[in-house]
Amino acid sequence: MAGPKKKSESFLNKKHVCEYCGSAFVRETTLAAHNCETKRRMAQENETGVRIGFRCFQKFYQSIKPSEEEKSYRNFVDSPYYLAFVKFGRYCVEIRAVDAEALCTWLLKNNHKLDNWTKDSYYDEFLVDYLRREPAAPALERSIKTMTEWAEEKQSRFQDYFKYATENRVCFDIQRGQISPWIVYTTQTGQNFLDRLDEKNLDHIWKYIDSDYWTKNFSKRTIDFEWAKELVGQAGL
Repeated sequence: MAGPKKKSESFLNKKHVCEYCGSAFVRETTLAAHNCETKRRMAQENETGVRIGFRCFQKFYQSIKPSEEEKSYRNFVDSPYYLAFVKFGRYCVEIRAVDAEALCTWLLKNNHKLDNWTKDSYYDEFLVDYLRREPAAPALERSIKTMTEWAEEKQSRFQDYFKYATENRVCFDIQRGQISPWIVYTTQTGQNFLDRLDEKNLDHIWKYIDSDYWTKNFSKRTIDFEWAKELVGQAGL
């Protein structure tokens, strides 16, 4: 009478092995349906939030071990920090961060704990500084893109953004950095919008568009300021 199959014999019958976790299966269809955590993470590689998280993971290790070889995506998947970095990457997508890598660099420079990287207060602090240092060209490009998105939603012209978008919409876009002081102060419609704001809404956005700071900034960057005014004038703003 034949005895029970040995464990090794049973395992040998399972010819289909997951390359990620080593689990073995008798049928190929079972392997295809199998979805271990590592396999799931590998399949998410091209998601925008995951890509941002991966790049920030690389920057994190470069900051603490600059001489080491750059981390691979598989290193990222196997890292205990994977979930925290992906959470941060998805946060950047959700808030439409103006520059996720610059934000990551700022957070690392200021020694903020990874678990706290999704705090709105951190992004806000970063953003005020970033907007003041940002060159005119990308600031205008992002602003016009935001205005164009509004125009497509409302079946209007992007040139009418400051005229007809709601005050709450424009203030929110300014607070998230999607509308830059570069376009607010180089357009008559932008300045007219500020003149129409009540004190409460103006207070909400003042740290982003502080006229005292930006007047001094433009006086130091005269060439950029004149170029920006000419550009928005040609765009009909």
